[in-house]
Amino acid sequence: DIQVTGHAIECRINAEDPLNDFAPNPGKITGYRSPGGPGVRLDSGVYMNYTIPTFYDSMISKLITYGRNRNDAINRMKRALSEYIILGVKTTIPFHKAILRNPNFISGDLNTHFIDQHKKGIDQEMENVIIRLETEKDYRAVEELNRNAFWNVYNPGASEHYYVHMMRNHPDFIPELAFVLEKDGKIIGNIMYTKA
Repeated sequence: DIQVTGHAIECRINAEDPLNDFAPNPGKITGYRSPGGPGVRLDSGVYMNYTIPTFYDSMISKLITYGRNRNDAINRMKRALSEYIILGVKTTIPFHKAILRNPNFISGDLNTHFIDQHKKGIDQEMENVIIRLETEKDYRAVEELNRNAFWNVYNPGASEHYYVHMMRNHPDFIPELAFVLEKDGKIIGNIMYTKA
């Protein structure tokens, strides 16, 4: 028998302006860092300096999180979205962050008219998210994080070098610290430390 265990959430990250009726926003990605860690899956084909064309679907990626229950999946998605950096084009990341902060969404009070019913609050929260991201303090924090988040790790068995990304941990999110092992721009594994 098939058994249902846990809970998963997917956010579709598009090159669109969510505050302008989701108008497409094609262009060149000038900064990129993907999320990772336990319970996080990213399906994407974009990379640094990739140009999102005007001719096709505006989708950048599908970001999926899995947890023991809905609350775990939501918290992991919050963390994953906070780690996801895409510069050069407008994306739907602020939209998803706003949805995940909505108390009705968190409580599961949903229907097919949810976005229309809560549009004013979602738009306001998106503006708050964008303002926070655009402050000089946040940009400095991102730059500092990028400077301190990479270590050149030597693999003695293969004479190859890897990069390890230190993923941000936030007290509001699940208490875990994850490292993502990357080689030649591709994520090849995870190292996870979980607080007791």
